Amino acid sequence: MKLIITDTGDRSVGIDPVDWEIEVPFDKEGLFLTDEEFEKNLKFFKEQMIDTYQHYCQCKCVAQYDFEIEDECE
Repeated sequence: MKLIITDTGDRSVGIDPVDWEIEVPFDKEGLFLTDEEFEKNLKFFKEQMIDTYQHYCQCKCVAQYDFEIEDECE
């Protein structure tokens, strides 16, 4: 599972979007968590990565898990 961090950029002023892929260091099976606990962990991890990567972004910093992106494409 991966978390995709995106600096949305602003092409009108010459700032191209940038993506980073982070391999999520945990999974549901390895932690033996309930669905609710796992969702909380995913949310917390995403928030922490946005806080970390926003210092490298020139525009808006957003994050989505690869499974969220796949769900949107379907």
